[in-house]
Amino acid sequence: MKILEILKKYSDAAIDQLSADKVDESANLRLPRNIIIQEISSALSSLTYVASALAPSRPPTYAFIRNLLDAENYSLPVEGFQENVIKLTKEMTRKADSGNELTPGKNYQLYLNVLKSAWEHENKIDRSEALLLEALRNELDIWTREHLLLEHHPEVRRLWDQSNSYVSARNHLLITGLVLTYESNYIIAEEVALQIRRAWGIDLGKNDYLRLLSSMKKEQIYNVLVTKGLPVSGNKEQKKNTVINSLIPPIEFLDILNVNELRDLCRDNGIQKSGNKDDVISNIIEFYDKKEDLKEKEEIIEESPFPDVPEEREITNDVFRKLLLNLTNDQLYDILSQSFLKTSGPKDDKIARLIESPWSEVTLLYKLRRIDLSTLCRKLNIQVSGVKRELIERIVEGASTMFNKSTIKAVEEDQETRIEAKGIVNEEKEEHINSLITAKIRSDKPKGYKEITKDFPELDEDEKIILSLIKETRSLTEHDIERASYRHGLGWFLIKAHMSELTNKLSKLNKNPLKIRSVRSVNIYEWTGEFFKEEKKIERRSARDVIDALRQGVVPDKNLDLLVIGQIKPRQHLLELIEEARNKKSPFKFIRGPYGSGKTFLCSWLREQAVKKEFTTSIVNIGPDQPLSDLPIFYSGLINGLRTSEKKDSSALVDIIEAWLLYIHKKTAQIENLKNINPETQKKLTTIVEKRVERELSYLSDLDPGFAPALRAFYKARSIGDQVMASIAIAWLSGSRSMSGRNLNSIGVKGYLESNQVFPRIRALLEVIKGANYQGLLLLVDELELIRRFPHTRQREQALEILRLLIDESGKNGFPGCLLIFTGTDTFFEDDRAGLKSYEALADRIIAPNAPEGIISMRQPVINLEGLDHEKLFQVTTKIRGIHGIAYNWDSKVRLPDENLKRLVQDWTAFGDDVVSRKPRPILRELINILDLCEENPDLSYNELFNISIPKTDNFNPVNNIINS
Repeated sequence: MKILEILKKYSDAAIDQLSADKVDESANLRLPRNIIIQEISSALSSLTYVASALAPSRPPTYAFIRNLLDAENYSLPVEGFQENVIKLTKEMTRKADSGNELTPGKNYQLYLNVLKSAWEHENKIDRSEALLLEALRNELDIWTREHLLLEHHPEVRRLWDQSNSYVSARNHLLITGLVLTYESNYIIAEEVALQIRRAWGIDLGKNDYLRLLSSMKKEQIYNVLVTKGLPVSGNKEQKKNTVINSLIPPIEFLDILNVNELRDLCRDNGIQKSGNKDDVISNIIEFYDKKEDLKEKEEIIEESPFPDVPEEREITNDVFRKLLLNLTNDQLYDILSQSFLKTSGPKDDKIARLIESPWSEVTLLYKLRRIDLSTLCRKLNIQVSGVKRELIERIVEGASTMFNKSTIKAVEEDQETRIEAKGIVNEEKEEHINSLITAKIRSDKPKGYKEITKDFPELDEDEKIILSLIKETRSLTEHDIERASYRHGLGWFLIKAHMSELTNKLSKLNKNPLKIRSVRSVNIYEWTGEFFKEEKKIERRSARDVIDALRQGVVPDKNLDLLVIGQIKPRQHLLELIEEARNKKSPFKFIRGPYGSGKTFLCSWLREQAVKKEFTTSIVNIGPDQPLSDLPIFYSGLINGLRTSEKKDSSALVDIIEAWLLYIHKKTAQIENLKNINPETQKKLTTIVEKRVERELSYLSDLDPGFAPALRAFYKARSIGDQVMASIAIAWLSGSRSMSGRNLNSIGVKGYLESNQVFPRIRALLEVIKGANYQGLLLLVDELELIRRFPHTRQREQALEILRLLIDESGKNGFPGCLLIFTGTDTFFEDDRAGLKSYEALADRIIAPNAPEGIISMRQPVINLEGLDHEKLFQVTTKIRGIHGIAYNWDSKVRLPDENLKRLVQDWTAFGDDVVSRKPRPILRELINILDLCEENPDLSYNELFNISIPKTDNFNPVNNIINS
């Protein structure tokens, strides 16, 4: 029977229990019954899932499954089943102990020793250990069936044989779904039986194997037994039983015969006989596995499963191969088997088969389960959210960038993220690099330059050259751009800064065709041409970004105006504070509210507004790795969280510093009348700029004497192409404490960042931010309530003291151009043992004086947010419904009308009175899930999806009744 047919008899409770490890996010979202069943079926049909579920199983699991696999329709009555399992287990132990049916000459004792060691570790074997044992079996020529027999050997049995062994094995099989119940029987679904055999290396079932042996000549069976050193007495039937009992796999049996004998067998039975020996063996196994020998001999013309015209791919074969290498063998098997392709062979062969297939990468990846795609996303450091097709789009798009040759080379060459830089530039190296620079000559304009000039007449000549190169190649890393700059004589070496200028200019022209990606600290500039598209398509993409983030349970990083509800006064006040920071003030504000009141949303909205107003931003999340009790660590967190409108994936420190240096570079060139830079004047200008860097920050030298020298060293390193020196300078500027004295000397600094130097360095950083043409810095310090969880009183007091110091410094305008925002829950503000009130000096500065109840001035240090009420929740859900309709181009309001939406909101707030007591995040995730299901199932209404009537049945609760028996 098929899985879907069996599960029709299961109750809702049993379905929910069975779905626990098979349905993505089933713990958080209540999916419709039919959708859950489809997900369970997908998992149980997957080799990836079945193999993982079998790996930790212990005897008598094999006997349990073997009884069912040998039974008709893979089904046997529950009554009396335990006795049959125990009987087969004892028989397996007898065979393993005697060794009579094992092949002579194999090193079983070595394998037993390793097997015992594996079992002794937590009394189970996980999937990784199972794969290592498989590798050992291949080395020792031990078959999987022999492994399953050796698990019953007395030396191993003592490790797993307990009074509840049968019950544990049974419960594991029922909960994982490898064994199901139907009426009063245990049953293995047909799809599961196939994958169990694949996982255990059982090429053919017992009856199928016997039919194959029956088609063999007696002499052929005799020769195989002689080759394996097994008894050869008896008639043909007895010899067949000897083969079966000795556990020789069908593939192993056929491999002993010569290829001509195999082709004769194919000819006699109408099996395809072309190809090499492995192909012929595969054809024979498939023939008997599908029971083709039992079917009537008639000509059946089957429609080819392959497309008439190969599907187009978005990525190259080389990129596709690198992507497939990130899949497991089991996942590759799942794709191959569903694509009607040969599934055997080593991993490289499987990948080559998929690359040579006529299907696109999207079609092939779609054959994986969503949970497998999520795992792949995590491996590739790609955002894990969205429906299945969105994950695939993201994987394909990410792979095209990540596995691009120029990207790989750029990441390999990149030195900026190295904390321990090993080398130091010397004069000889500097002269060599300068000689390379002077050897560069101006080349012809690139292809497409005239077209770019026509479309972007406002750009400078060098910008047009670079833009035309990006359009021609579709994407360039900053290292590619640097080489192109040398080739075309542009004199660019602060690439991030030049590209930032270019993208800002394009954005202001409202026709920016570039997209910036970051891999580590390397920027990749991709041509999208999206400004040529219709505005509606851009709206749809923005809507999908919002829905995508909400589905994952996070606040979207942009387009938050689409969701904003209420909080009018706080938002207006925060915008006023941004204007104060723009005018070189240093305001601060605390945002207070219970969980779910919208603190994170409000801060994300403020961050988006700040970016629009050309601010840089940084988020410091308080936690065990980022305690507020250590100022140098706090500074490092500020640097790690630094972002700009162009750099959203990693620290933007280098981008900001380059932009500041480029401004000084251009200003100096203008003052010195060196506008037309050429190799001869490059060194002269560099020397002048190095001195000017220190003059720009001279007033800070007494407070942080190393900041200016480190910037100068960075500029010099960039100008001569020395990535090592540049990485040392950036590491020191970031607050790293793991550099050698020799490296520090190379950039002209001494010592590391100390607590009393943090505030001066922040002020120096703010000067650089302003000099880089940004308006200021928005610094968000989130999760203050985690201070309460610090284990030591001293650490909590230090964190609260630093919080006081930050407030005092802001109060005396010590951070000009910085808006400092802190967030915390009501508990943090009210806790007089470990929270804010436990530190009187801090409480006195923050807590507002008494005022009429419910009336608080926005100008006080703390903004109090109210919880989400019923009406606001309905407004939010209405907006999300509309955004989902735009994102996926469907009439969401018709499929989920207001009356149904109001009923949902009522259900979600049934026990919350006027204020919603549940956290809004899971509510919104559930809403997105409902909208996804409605959009993906256009033939079903909302009521049909979520109010499916389950037919009553007299069948017992299949899982619970047995497990609890």
